[in-house]
Amino acid sequence: MAIIICEECKKEHSDTIEACPHCGYRRQGSSGNKSKQNIAPKKKASFGNKVMSFIGYSTLIVFLLVIIVYIFSEPDKTETNEIWYVHSSVNIRTGPSTDNEIIKTLTPGSKVAVIEKGDEWWKVKTSEIDSGYVHKSLLKQNPQEERTNNVNIAKDESLSYSIYKEDISDIPAKTQVSIDILIEDKQFSEKQITNLLNQLYNKTITRSGFKYHKNPTNVFIYAYTSKEKANSGMGQWVGMIQKGFNDKTPTISISERQFNSMAETQDEKWNLTYQQRKDIWIKLISAEDRALKEAEKKYPTDKPGITNEELIKSTDYKNELETKYKLNVINEYGVKKNIIDSIVYEGIKMGWAFPK
Repeated sequence: MAIIICEECKKEHSDTIEACPHCGYRRQGSSGNKSKQNIAPKKKASFGNKVMSFIGYSTLIVFLLVIIVYIFSEPDKTETNEIWYVHSSVNIRTGPSTDNEIIKTLTPGSKVAVIEKGDEWWKVKTSEIDSGYVHKSLLKQNPQEERTNNVNIAKDESLSYSIYKEDISDIPAKTQVSIDILIEDKQFSEKQITNLLNQLYNKTITRSGFKYHKNPTNVFIYAYTSKEKANSGMGQWVGMIQKGFNDKTPTISISERQFNSMAETQDEKWNLTYQQRKDIWIKLISAEDRALKEAEKKYPTDKPGITNEELIKSTDYKNELETKYKLNVINEYGVKKNIIDSIVYEGIKMGWAFPK
């Protein structure tokens, strides 16, 4: 122990004491004084530093949010090799839109392997096509057990029907579904066809998975009694239900003429069998179509600035050709012209199918 002099009050005290007992001064080299001198006071962060720090953290948070949104908003595309089946005529396209080109049209019952599932369009392949796109609403995972001519059969009470053709137009202005069905039964009532059309409409109007609208805005369903009538392009449906964009409820129409065709008998008339009369009908309608096409080719009526004289020439030439071709039918079957006219009337009245 040694006696030292306080630097503050100049009085003596022991060196074992950190602070002077007289004035309390802590000499240099003591732990308390050293701490007092060497520890620098904290500086307050400036406003600019605070702003820069806030911007940095905000940028990081926004970046993380963008990544999260991108991950969860990615279309649900699942790679798969599942086998699915076509339940109506389906177009395979080069891309996932009706604007893309058609690669091939598949018939009902065709099998496809699903490569990738998107929200609306699925990427598929067949034994002939490496890849293409089909709208998912046109595929079914399980084929129908009952089939006729490779077309799916469904049952509705006592009526059997097949979906013969289905077209979908999915654009910003509308989402339209058009369906042609074939009635398998030979006899049915107006009530039965009405019930069937209503049930098909209720199933169709609630379909989803489209791009521009949640459900179809336009629905057209046509019921035919034969493929020939469905293919004729002459509106030979026995019943139809339709709903346009602005329609609140659907409208059903029944063709009395097509109902008459179900009640006709296949009796012999004018020494001609039922089948012979139908053959003559087809040849007569084909003769009219042939005459019209040839007259239109020689004297076109769709050109701009056509005169009345040119229209008369085209009409006269068509009538001349029609008479010539119908005369060939008369000579082929050995019948008179009045019989030919009666067969035409019978075909129209009974709703015979027009040749395509």
